[in-house]
Amino acid sequence: MAFQKGQINNPHGRPVMPDELKEKLRGGFTEAVQFWFDTLRDKDAKWEYRDKSAQNIANYGYGKPREAIDLDVSGQIEKIDIRIIDPKE
Repeated sequence: MAFQKGQINNPHGRPVMPDELKEKLRGGFTEAVQFWFDTLRDKDAKWEYRDKSAQNIANYGYGKPREAIDLDVSGQIEKIDIRIIDPKE
């Protein structure tokens, strides 16, 4: 199915997650963090898995860095600059 200009393909937006499911996910968060630490320390794990575990620990432990995007859409887009900003600034 091709997207048509001006057509809303998801009129109701993202479905709301039930509170019961949120609580279950929060309850397993400690186990998820322990899994990330175990994976990070596992010398036999694939590098991609260890790297993703380190990213998750950093993002959840210290907060994901904000990204600022300067965009001028009045004309043709020539370039998009993405800057990583320290969240403590």
